[in-house]
Amino acid sequence: MRLCLIEDLAVAGLEPLTLTRPVYELRLGCSNLGTKIATAFGIGEGPRQRGGVVRSHLVPVQHQRDPHVVVNDRDWLARGPVIVANGRWVPPRNGAYIERDFLDGRLNGVTNRRLATLALVGPSNLLSLHETARIDPYTVFDTTNGPIVVGPNVWVQPFTRVEGPCYIGAQTQLFRANIRGSVSIGPNCRIGGEVEDSIVHAFSNKYHEGFLGHAYVGEWVNLGAITSNSDLRNDYGEVFVPLQGDPVATGQAKVGCLIGDHSRTGIGSMLNTGTAIGVMCNVLPAGVLLPKHVPSFTAVLYGRVGSGFLLDQMFATARIVMGRRGKEFTETEKQLYRGLYEQTRLERERASQRIPNHRATHWPVVQAAGF
Repeated sequence: MRLCLIEDLAVAGLEPLTLTRPVYELRLGCSNLGTKIATAFGIGEGPRQRGGVVRSHLVPVQHQRDPHVVVNDRDWLARGPVIVANGRWVPPRNGAYIERDFLDGRLNGVTNRRLATLALVGPSNLLSLHETARIDPYTVFDTTNGPIVVGPNVWVQPFTRVEGPCYIGAQTQLFRANIRGSVSIGPNCRIGGEVEDSIVHAFSNKYHEGFLGHAYVGEWVNLGAITSNSDLRNDYGEVFVPLQGDPVATGQAKVGCLIGDHSRTGIGSMLNTGTAIGVMCNVLPAGVLLPKHVPSFTAVLYGRVGSGFLLDQMFATARIVMGRRGKEFTETEKQLYRGLYEQTRLERERASQRIPNHRATHWPVVQAAGF
């Protein structure tokens, strides 16, 4: 049997994360939504077993990212029986799915050899450390509330505490971090400070101190030192999140921030409850809570949203950032972001009309720590 994952118009409600990827590639637990849907139907990863119907601007980059998945191919769909599922199918909570993934993967508990170099609180059979992971002394793993999965070539430095349920993806590094549960990170991330109830996609950095809570972070994001987000209103009321600039009720008391791919914050940035930052944004601190709505390809200076860098400058930065991790910012990805720039133009114009008097017309280049 084959599986086809489709997108509908409601994926716009999950921006900015869905601007640069199909909805079924959003991470959850130890994998992503597409993998979970395929597992539910018992469909493997063989060539041409899986297909997708995605928004047209994503087709070229999806061919590049995963050539084994058939995208927007009518002939493939008509070739025989196929299960069609909405890629937006989102199961309940991240922590619950880390637990389910741990059981479904039949992962082994920690060995006695490993226990000699770390402190364990809770059942040892709920801690799974890949044999290539480097776990330094003076680290604490707490499985009291759920399992912890540490992937290949992960490096956990001294004075790090990890609380389950938690998934640490391959080649991720934890620097004196306090991981407080229901967290999925990586692969290839660099994380320090306090993280709670959050999902961080691949190649993103939060090297330093600061709080990240109830947040969803895309790829190639860099959070400067002491960047923190609020995830709870002072009056404990319902959190509203801006969607293309308009406030949307979440029905939740705890919502942190949503950050799109290739966005960066400067040292000491303070993000308000329910902040949404688009793709390729440059957010600089102002000593106060920053705007909750930061449209894609914009910059924040003196607490106000304004024009960002030129596209070619943004692409040059992306090329440098990805090159430091041995990756290439390809021509196909450039075309994706050029299209997104035009697609999000109206959102930027609406935001500029709401905030008329900008304090600066020139946005200085600031090198954020991390990458």
